[in-house]
Amino acid sequence: MPSIRNWIDEGREEGFREGMQIVIKRQLAQKIGIINPPVQKQLEQLSVFQLENLAIALLDFSGEQDLRTWLNEAMDNRVQ
Repeated sequence: MPSIRNWIDEGREEGFREGMQIVIKRQLAQKIGIINPPVQKQLEQLSVFQLENLAIALLDFSGEQDLRTWLNEAMDNRVQ
């Protein structure tokens, strides 16, 4: 049976992940404009590790295609 400590840890991790998603979505909106819903859905599926990598990669993005390419590669690597 999960302990309260495990629930707290899971809650913290989920809160951290959601916070990262919010910041990255704002950064992307500033960098490339409005993010369409299917792309937002993909962003919500990323792990904390992938979000951290995206936070760095997006600094070099010049448009939505860069984001789509990065997401496709991230999803391909996730399956492997």
